[in-house]
Amino acid sequence: MSCSSSTLFFVLIVSTLLSACSHLLPNADHPSGESRPEIATVVTPDPEPVDDLMHDYLLAEKMSAEQLLTVFEETKNKFLSENKGEDRMRYILLLVMPDKSFHNRDAALRLLKEWPQLEEQSPGVIGFRNFLMVRLEEENRMTGKLKRISQKMKIEEERSEMLQTKINEIRDMEKAFNRRNLY
Repeated sequence: MSCSSSTLFFVLIVSTLLSACSHLLPNADHPSGESRPEIATVVTPDPEPVDDLMHDYLLAEKMSAEQLLTVFEETKNKFLSENKGEDRMRYILLLVMPDKSFHNRDAALRLLKEWPQLEEQSPGVIGFRNFLMVRLEEENRMTGKLKRISQKMKIEEERSEMLQTKINEIRDMEKAFNRRNLY
């Protein structure tokens, strides 16, 4: 492009933009009738059910053991009587809380896998449910591996003790043999 054609191109773009701006409709609310840019209103969406669930979980973590047990029993009874998805998820989240008397990872995983297919769920709840199911399955696999490794380690410790006992017996026999040869 030469200098004159690039200047012509620039003028064409500027004139197009200016003409587009001149076609804005005047704002009827504005007293002078001049057009002004619209102010975007921010619409806050309803909170996701997952947000509510996580909020409840965080509150539950801060409760005393007695309060938490009461909440657990209430949540369990509500889930068993109404069988709603939100109550099911609250119950599951309480079941997976670590170091609690009601902790039951297997029951939580079973409830996740047996989720009724007909029930409508938000995408957030579906994603969270899938994430939690994968996490619990992985936790179960790791627990199984840990148990197998612990068993192998115990067997190896017993074997090591047995070998050490044999070594000690052989040393004792060697010492006894050496004493006999000295006399």
